[in-house]
Amino acid sequence: MSLHLDSRYTQLLYTNIPILRGLRSIRLLRVEPGPWSQPISCHLHELFLERAPTYKALSYAWANGNLESEPMGDSIWCNGIPIRVSANLYSALLQLRDSEMPVELWVDSICINQKDVLERSDQVRLMRDIYQNSSEVIIWLGGRAEHDDLGGQPPPSGLAGSEMAAEEDVPACVHWYGDGRDNDKWKTFIKGQQSRQHLFDAQARDVFGAFCVIWLLSVGIKASHIIHLRHITQSAAIINGLRAIMDQSWWRRTWVVQETIVANKATVYYSNISAPWTMFADAAVAYEKTRLLTSVESVYPYPQPLMQFARIITEMESTRQVWNDPLRMTTLLPLLRMFRPRLATDARDKVFALLGLVQWWGGGLPKLLPDYNMSAERVFWQTTITLIKNTRSLSVLAGTLRRGLGHARPSWVTDWSCSPDTHENIRLSNLRHYNAAKSAAVGAARVHGQSLLEIHGFKFDEVESVRSVLPLAEEGETSRWRLVVSEWERCLGLLGTEDYVGGGTVASAFWRTLCGDIQHLKDPENGRAEFRRSTDLQSSTYAKWRCLDTGRKRRTSIIAGYWQESGGPTDPDPDPDSAPDADIDTATRNAFHYGVECASGCRRFFITRKGYIGTGPAEIAAGDKIYIVSGCPAPFILRETSASYCRRETLETLIEKPLTTLEFGANNKVCNDVHTHCFTVVGDAYVHGIMDGQAGSLLESETEPITGPIFLL
Repeated sequence: MSLHLDSRYTQLLYTNIPILRGLRSIRLLRVEPGPWSQPISCHLHELFLERAPTYKALSYAWANGNLESEPMGDSIWCNGIPIRVSANLYSALLQLRDSEMPVELWVDSICINQKDVLERSDQVRLMRDIYQNSSEVIIWLGGRAEHDDLGGQPPPSGLAGSEMAAEEDVPACVHWYGDGRDNDKWKTFIKGQQSRQHLFDAQARDVFGAFCVIWLLSVGIKASHIIHLRHITQSAAIINGLRAIMDQSWWRRTWVVQETIVANKATVYYSNISAPWTMFADAAVAYEKTRLLTSVESVYPYPQPLMQFARIITEMESTRQVWNDPLRMTTLLPLLRMFRPRLATDARDKVFALLGLVQWWGGGLPKLLPDYNMSAERVFWQTTITLIKNTRSLSVLAGTLRRGLGHARPSWVTDWSCSPDTHENIRLSNLRHYNAAKSAAVGAARVHGQSLLEIHGFKFDEVESVRSVLPLAEEGETSRWRLVVSEWERCLGLLGTEDYVGGGTVASAFWRTLCGDIQHLKDPENGRAEFRRSTDLQSSTYAKWRCLDTGRKRRTSIIAGYWQESGGPTDPDPDPDSAPDADIDTATRNAFHYGVECASGCRRFFITRKGYIGTGPAEIAAGDKIYIVSGCPAPFILRETSASYCRRETLETLIEKPLTTLEFGANNKVCNDVHTHCFTVVGDAYVHGIMDGQAGSLLESETEPITGPIFLL
């Protein structure tokens, strides 16, 4: 019999083991014991979730590489039927198989009939409970790759006998615990460093060394105190090892968010090395506390990969803590925004994968359910409609709605399959500090058919000129970033005055615009870093940040084989509670820089016809209109388009407000009107001087601001 997957055999397997839909019925995969060299044999069986035996749930990427493709590995035997599985899944099953005892697993690609749309929809609704009820979630990053150093063969000395495999051809399992029991592994690493072959191999990936660094961070050792990260020969392989861990497809997959957050216990596997998720989380949180105290222009090799490590893991860990906090409720929009950069083979899963984490839908209001009979376009449309209804606001319209302005779907519908800018989630969460629509009359919102959204607001100004997009310094664009900031600053001369139209000076307006009038600082009560509205004290920080102080410019030396920066902070990761003034000064400037990147990174600077300045989406252009919209904390950039003619389009009210019947008409169920004030959404903007509701009073001196209908296509 051929081992190539035959759909007839696969369908026969699922036909013989049906799932009782609607009754919380699932399938489990029992991996039979066997030696490493023996083909994998499994048994698939059906049971009710509440009666399931102890099992582990596998969290993995179907393809450990490009998620659009699934490289096939060997076949496994399941109930006597050969099934071809991905290479990544095969390596996971091989590593997890026990030599003596069967292992019960839940594996989505096998336990769910992927070709049965109704079954997929039903099982996806149970995913949260499946992972939450498991004894352990196995996070499989991937198997050993070329140039990987996993600690050497035979296994390092100092490991307990239970951690070693009995067979000679089986790679030894190295289990980390995240506590003092790991001291022997660290000592083994130190002893073996000098004898390792990869010290001068540029391609070497010291994965075992990277796990050592993660452990050190998790137990409180600062990155700057881990000398191996600054050694001119040892650091390269360790950094490559860290990148090898973080470059695995698992970190970019959307589904793994829910799978990790709901787990009672989670263990990370890289080939034969494992560690508890808590060790990774503790390391990320520890590094995140001092991340902003490391200069963006540091020559040390570790900041960039550790920043990526900390950012990705703390996103999941902070969400996990909120989800497990009985006093806080997880809602959909923050989840969609935080994990939007992640990927999914099926675009619909960018939404479906997060629905199980939602704990609050808005009190009796409709919620979304996974339905694979809907197209991706329909899922995204329904998501926008549901969020407007349940939040009773238009907040979902902020941020990157799509890439390019020539999209087929309505401009107000967010395409969750396109990636946002790097810090967009932070920028959008900071919109809570503004209230630009404070003066806008209360308005309702309704949708005409499938393409036209009717909202309320008023026009405030028009974009007159725009400047270059601000790149991110942390992505290696430091020199380019400085040039763009200088370009923005030079164009202030076009205003022809030192007094700003919105109050204060142009100089003050500029630095506040750069950072969105927001500062990043440490809360003295709980020690957490958070964003708040800026104070006048930030002016001096901005001056230091803009000044290129050649007297303290960093110089790089190699002392006793280690990288060493001079002229900079005495400690690359200073403790803000005990650091000298020079280090505190550096930390303050770096915090200001971080605020600028969050507020203005990947955005354009613009000047309006009335002399206001601001930042907006990269797609903004001269002639775009600035509108204050009811239900939105920030102004919107809208682009006028052709009129729209409704041909008996069904009307659905999304937000009801007082006097709704006067605004819309009590009996209107369909629309046949021609709408002349139609726009496409370019995005939200920061306009200095109107972010706290001043726009209405400013217009009253000219003409009474009239909050009227705005039609978005």
